[in-house]
Amino acid sequence: MVVHPDTQRDLIFAGDKVGNIALWDCTDAGKLVGSTQSASSSVRNGVAGNVGEDGEDEWEDDSEEQRLWGKWWHWNAHAGRNSISWLKFRPNQPSSIYHSSYDRTLRVTHFETGMSEEVIDGDRWSDEALLHSFDFDPTGNELWVSDNNGGLIWRDLRQPKESAKRWDIDRYKVGCISINQANPNLAATAHVKRNMCLWDLSTLRGLSEDAEEAEVQEKARILAYEHEYACSSAYFDPTGTRLATTSYDDSIRVWNVEPSKPRAITRKKFEPLQRITHNCQVGRYVTVLRAHWSSVPSLPPHLHVGDMQRTIDLISPDGVTVKMFHNLDAITAVPAVTAAHPTIPGKYYGGAASGKVSFWSDPLEEDLE
Repeated sequence: MVVHPDTQRDLIFAGDKVGNIALWDCTDAGKLVGSTQSASSSVRNGVAGNVGEDGEDEWEDDSEEQRLWGKWWHWNAHAGRNSISWLKFRPNQPSSIYHSSYDRTLRVTHFETGMSEEVIDGDRWSDEALLHSFDFDPTGNELWVSDNNGGLIWRDLRQPKESAKRWDIDRYKVGCISINQANPNLAATAHVKRNMCLWDLSTLRGLSEDAEEAEVQEKARILAYEHEYACSSAYFDPTGTRLATTSYDDSIRVWNVEPSKPRAITRKKFEPLQRITHNCQVGRYVTVLRAHWSSVPSLPPHLHVGDMQRTIDLISPDGVTVKMFHNLDAITAVPAVTAAHPTIPGKYYGGAASGKVSFWSDPLEEDLE
């Protein structure tokens, strides 16, 4: 799930388990409209109503006000009914969205034309390498992708697709990659076999694709920090000076990072400043929890993460839960996937396995009257 950087609207994109991407324009969600003829006629444009037993929208008395739910669309972005694994906008290119799938491809869809094109074809290296996560360097010209066969794929988007390279950095799933925005040659990866690793990408790019895993780790890996259980995510903050990981050991860890001197970091010194207790036992049917940094510069640094108590938690780098968004009457499933508006403060979103997306923002004026 990802939010478009538009500074005037709330446009949320979410992927599902069968290759579809949905767009919800929830800019006007929650606003009240009088139930006049014009309001009633906009039912199909997103005016909230109850669903009757026959599947049709069921409305109460016309004199009552109704709430808008916004507008929504969806399309099939990947063939083969495979899960969408990641969504992201390329820096400075808001007119298209990049998306990966368990069909082993990464594609880009252009909004103006409605056309999509293939960016990465994982079958080139393995018919078992599912693409899990990807990130861009600050310029948006370089793309890095992790897969479940322990691979890291790199492509310069200014070059043909065939120029992409892949290295084996592990024997097992690499579920997450994050590029440091202050030093694009520094990357963090999260591994199912407990490790969070930091990488020197300039060194990695200089190695042959045929390099053995041991050689890659010896020459390009800066360090590996071992968690007690699987590490599900590792993300640098927008300044590149903090790093947060989420793990099945029920912890969120936060480090300070000096991006200009990555090789000066040693395992002995690289201990987390904070270890925050957070229940990450999601079970079989809930998406793994990942603590993400807010990118709004006007707000204090903080993480947003789903909670097994059906809330979205905002957590400061020093481990304080500063806010919990909840509506236990309406939210009946864990909002395991979270997102925040990248440019507008105070807007948070949660996605659940039930297929619902929830949206929290500051109270509307009519609700304060």
